[in-house]
Amino acid sequence: MYTAITPIDIRKESTADHVFRVIREKIVSMDLKPHQQISRTELAKAFGVSQTPVREALLRLEEIGLVDVIPQSKTEIAPIDSRRITETQFLRRALEIEVCLTVADRITQYELSAIQDRITHQEALVNDDSRMNEFLKLDRQFHRSLFQVADQESLHDLILDRSVHLDRLRRLQLPLKGKRERIIADHKRIFDAVVSREYRLIVEAIHAHLPAVPWALEELRAAHPDYFV
Repeated sequence: MYTAITPIDIRKESTADHVFRVIREKIVSMDLKPHQQISRTELAKAFGVSQTPVREALLRLEEIGLVDVIPQSKTEIAPIDSRRITETQFLRRALEIEVCLTVADRITQYELSAIQDRITHQEALVNDDSRMNEFLKLDRQFHRSLFQVADQESLHDLILDRSVHLDRLRRLQLPLKGKRERIIADHKRIFDAVVSREYRLIVEAIHAHLPAVPWALEELRAAHPDYFV
């Protein structure tokens, strides 16, 4: 956790923003596990910064439910919040239906080809366990592409901000048998529904991809009871 942290590019982000982003990514990717303790002093040393930006970053992470800061005691990675997962899934489903309906009316052949390429790239990684984080990155890019075509990219950023607990669940889902194949099949179904421009098919495709209760949630809660709240 505390080694080989990329130096800050001050032209792009502040010190606190950089620390926040890196720690957030490590929590979402499950490199940092729920209830794992982290040290502000060691983080400051690893990033090569003072404790002030680290403290600011941890406060921001606490606000979005990713760390628990216990004054004068300890700071640890917060458990995954199941309630926030289902709330985010509800929001994603509602927005993505509207986005895909809009996309169906305006998408160009060039944009269709670009989205198809993202699916193809995911297929190339489907059996490579060492590249699951890259697989998830392509997953996000697929959905962002749809929001970009609909000229609603800021809404995708809103979803990402609210998806930290859902993203942790998704990282736990990926190693499960058939999950990556399921994602690709869902993306193809969404793509085909958009091309068809049929409202019913679009709604069905999004509902299948984003069910009210995310796939394997209860299975993972049972397998990792300490990870969830």
